[in-house]
Amino acid sequence: MGGTTAKACLIEDRKPLIASSFEVDRIYRFREGSGMPLIIPSIDMIEIGAGGGSIANIDSLGLLKVGPRSAGSAPGPACYGQGGKDPTVTDADLALGLLDGDNFLGGDMRLDKQASEAALWRLGESWGPTWRRPPPGSTGWFAETMAAAARTHATDRGVDHRGLPLLAFGGAGPVHACAVGALLESTSVIFPPNASVLSAFGTLLRRCGSIWCVAPRAGSTPWTGAMSTACWVR
Repeated sequence: MGGTTAKACLIEDRKPLIASSFEVDRIYRFREGSGMPLIIPSIDMIEIGAGGGSIANIDSLGLLKVGPRSAGSAPGPACYGQGGKDPTVTDADLALGLLDGDNFLGGDMRLDKQASEAALWRLGESWGPTWRRPPPGSTGWFAETMAAAARTHATDRGVDHRGLPLLAFGGAGPVHACAVGALLESTSVIFPPNASVLSAFGTLLRRCGSIWCVAPRAGSTPWTGAMSTACWVR
């Protein structure tokens, strides 16, 4: 889980499940089938608009919604002090005490709790006159969103997620991992060292390889589905 999205994948026998295709340039970022398919092997993941920078708002029905809009890194959450005014998940985490504003990034960056509370106050005013701070259960909605996506991903692939350990990483993953793990009935939650930069670390350690793809000429074979391109991985 990072600043904009949360992703999940299944790992079996120490290897992630692999999909045969990948979508790019989606018109609707989180809607499968709205982008351009590339027939290349990729890690089989599910992605939802739930990150530390996801913006909370009240919809036309008066319901609390979080994401998919994100404050990103610039201006970022209100507590970053970079001009952000919208209430985000990180702001709620700080207001609820899930983050230590004086020890963020090991103390290199201080978070402005008053700015978070002010952003949340503006959200609350549009919700109701008695709202003053995010209730402890407000992060439960966020955890349930991630857990529901993980359940769907596992069920679609015929895997029983119950009892599986949960490996949490990304800048915001460990903050919500225990709540998500409880909802998924995980036996344990694993926090690797330097969890916030684990993806970048993995990129540096990944073995280089080649993917060779050959598209048959029109008329030689049926130009449909998986037969349109043949790929070899070396």
